[in-house]
Amino acid sequence: MKRKSFFIILFLILIIFLCGCNGTVTPATDEAKVKNTIQNYALALNDQNWNEARSYCVYGSDAYYRVSVKEDAINVLYMYCSIVTLTYYVDIITVDI
Repeated sequence: MKRKSFFIILFLILIIFLCGCNGTVTPATDEAKVKNTIQNYALALNDQNWNEARSYCVYGSDAYYRVSVKEDAINVLYMYCSIVTLTYYVDIITVDI
């Protein structure tokens, strides 16, 4: 009897601890998506991954064009220097949608 009640209590405790583990992920808000996109854009520029940086821009926009200009400028610098480092740091305070 003691063993049976022990397993019942153990089972109930297990249910209490696992009741919140349903495996769903909270969907990202629009603000989080915007911040993530801007951060990934800056990381792509830091890594000099030009195609990825352009993928975060609207095709034909000023930002898209500026990525191509940066790419051309860095390629010219590579003709004179073997190491060219870009460091972009983005500090996003507020996002208004």
